[in-house]
Amino acid sequence: MTNDHRFVCGIAKMCATFHVSRSGYYNWTKRKASKREKWSKKLVHRVRRIFLDSRRLFGSPQIAKVLRKQGTTVSEKTVAAL
Repeated sequence: MTNDHRFVCGIAKMCATFHVSRSGYYNWTKRKASKREKWSKKLVHRVRRIFLDSRRLFGSPQIAKVLRKQGTTVSEKTVAAL
């Protein structure tokens, strides 16, 4: 469920489709981002920057290597998943 769809089909219909209570939906929309989500978001920006700086040549192994040189412990699988 995303907030983009709430205007198209309405919250009640969307909740019924996904078998979620409306209160559960509103709790989900109000929750704060976890540390992991914040870290992942920052990592995505760093990976994009490295990728673009490499003129779109680096793949996940090279990007992971650059991140490790910069002091961020990250696996190739994590970079590839982003």
